Formats: sequence, structure tokens, C-alpha cells
Amino acid sequence: MKKTIFTTIFVILLASFACAQTMTLGYDEVDMQEAHKEDILHQLYVYDEVSEYLADLFQQFSEGYVEPAQALDSVNLLMHEYAKKTRPVPAEAQKLNSLMKHLLSRIENYFIIYQRAYRELPELNRKLVEARMAVMREAERLRIQYMH
Repeated sequence: MKKTIFTTIFVILLASFACAQTMTLGYDEVDMQEAHKEDILHQLYVYDEVSEYLADLFQQFSEGYVEPAQALDSVNLLMHEYAKKTRPVPAEAQKLNSLMKHLLSRIENYFIIYQRAYRELPELNRKLVEARMAVMREAERLRIQYMH
């Protein structure tokens, strides 16, 4: 039951992120740092890919298609791939990168604990949702700043 609630929260957060992604604020005359814009957009693209992968992973996990050990292996591989794909990290995206690594670490911890106890812990779920929200806020800030 809790696994379903957690997955539902995660999917809702992802959906709200997708809706917020289409928002524009009309900053046409603001001159952004064009030299780093492509690097920032690449960071956001990788963030989107990782978010979609995590949503699918949690959906499969909640439906019972993926066991905790398999999910943990997937997250460990994802952490490594994320680190590779986001190098070098532009200074403007450093916070996003740090928050994403923190989120992935929290997810890794979630599956380690779930594998041991075979149940969820409310405090761990709360911290995971907080980490997810922090990453989403930073990604949205960068989108608003760098996407016209």
C-alpha cells in the first residue's frame, strides 16, 4: 500500500514538472549567457531523461515487475551514467547536479532499506520527496532562466 502511495506521489511530482515545463514568463529582452546556454540545456535534457527513467522504474517497482535488488542495481548504474553524461558541469548547473546526485543517493538508500526490511519507512519517503522537490525547483529555475 505504501509503495503505491509513494509511486503515486512520485508520478504526480513528475506530472507537475512536465506541466511547469511549458510555462513561459516573457523575458525576451533579457540577455542570457549564450556561451553556457547549450551546456545548461544539456544538463536539463539529462535531468529529464533521468526523471523519466526513475518514474518508469518506480512504476514497475510498485506493480511488482521489479524487485528491490533489481531496482538497486538499476539506480547504481543510473548514478554512474548520470555522472558521466553531465561532465563537465557548468557553474550555473552545479546546484542542479548536486541536488540530482543527492536524490539518486536517497533513492539508492530507499531500495537498500526496502530490500532489507521489505517495507517502506515514512521518514525515508518524506526525505525522498523533499529531495525530489528540491531538484524539480532548481531544474525549473534553470528552465525559466535559459529557455526563452
